[in-house]
Amino acid sequence: MKYTYIIFKSKLVNINFHSAERCPENIPHISSKMLCSASYSIATEEKMSFSPGWDSFSNNTDVVSISNSFRYRTSKELNGSTFWGTRHHYSGGGYVANLGNTKLEASTLTANLKKYKWIDDYTAAIFVEFSIYNANTGLFNLVTLVLEFVRGGGVVSQANIDSAQLYRYNGANGVFSLLTEISFLIFITVITAMEIRRLVHEKAHYFSCGWNWIQFITILFFLIAMSMYAIRSVMTQRLITIMMNNREKVTNFQAITLYNGYFLLFLGGVSFFVHIQFLHVVRYVQSIALLTSALTSSMKDILGLGYATVLLLFSFTATMVLCFQQVEGYETFYMAFGSSLSSMMQKFDFYKVTEATGLPGGAFLLIFVTTMKILVINILISLLNETLSAMKMEREMWAKDTEVMDHLKHIIVSMITGEGSERQDTY
Repeated sequence: MKYTYIIFKSKLVNINFHSAERCPENIPHISSKMLCSASYSIATEEKMSFSPGWDSFSNNTDVVSISNSFRYRTSKELNGSTFWGTRHHYSGGGYVANLGNTKLEASTLTANLKKYKWIDDYTAAIFVEFSIYNANTGLFNLVTLVLEFVRGGGVVSQANIDSAQLYRYNGANGVFSLLTEISFLIFITVITAMEIRRLVHEKAHYFSCGWNWIQFITILFFLIAMSMYAIRSVMTQRLITIMMNNREKVTNFQAITLYNGYFLLFLGGVSFFVHIQFLHVVRYVQSIALLTSALTSSMKDILGLGYATVLLLFSFTATMVLCFQQVEGYETFYMAFGSSLSSMMQKFDFYKVTEATGLPGGAFLLIFVTTMKILVINILISLLNETLSAMKMEREMWAKDTEVMDHLKHIIVSMITGEGSERQDTY
């Protein structure tokens, strides 16, 4: 039984750029009448409409079936967003060819596109987009296959799958999800109201405490996440309406997945700061108090180490972009930076690097991993050990504070076991 369905029409998006200019006259063995191929960028992207065959635009065309394929559409018209490819950053607009609903329609259209050279020397990339729906999981998936053309010849391919659950409150867990979201919204509303009241009461003095800053940023991130959630919900309802009323209209939910990514990003920030605040709650535990005091005492040295680490990491990354550009994962500075961070955690393919760059490339990668590991881990541990050794003489200053947690632990154990104690409090 079939459970996966293609929704909307599949489409091809052609990303074109300006026609090439004449070659410089100072280049030897090149005729001044020849054209040199330019490189693609968003600034050089072609945004004019043409007639079939990339001729000057004219309404009097006999090829109505593919005339729209040579008309430029913006990312707003396509309900899309910018896209980071392997080689370039794309605006989200382009020349769209809708493949229709049947195999015959798709074959006829692609034959005409080939006849009128829809893909030519000035094509930077081709996007193949289609949307599918899986009835078992309730997930809508936008599949994007990107073919980027290299100026010297060849194609670099990339596949991207974005998933979204448009029907969030259907199924067995729908009511539970709705109640959970409402309860959490009420909880965060109460917390926000309490913090606003504190801010009004304390005014500028409120920001004199670092923990208040963390609480303020947590609430701010949550409000931004909720705004992204609201925008995503509105766009979802609009898309569902289109699906129900006009199946022939070509659209996608790329914008929905974009705002869903923003929502998860800020929600992750909320989770991070909440865990940081948890350290404030357990600060009376002896080991946590010792670690917190050590970090505070050595903060100046740690910041200096962090500055040196970032500077060294950026230097190594820039070198990798120059030396490993032909290796997958190092084509751009952004991708090389991510690969560098993975290498620091022992996640790298040594053989892939050596096959592309030889033994010097592999040796450079090992030097990077070893240097960063010694700098970040060993020096940091040495700083903390030195600080902890110096703090052993000061334990009496904060030892009594840790008795608060012992007292709470004693009360909880007494409540559970029902056994009293003649513990003498020192408070």
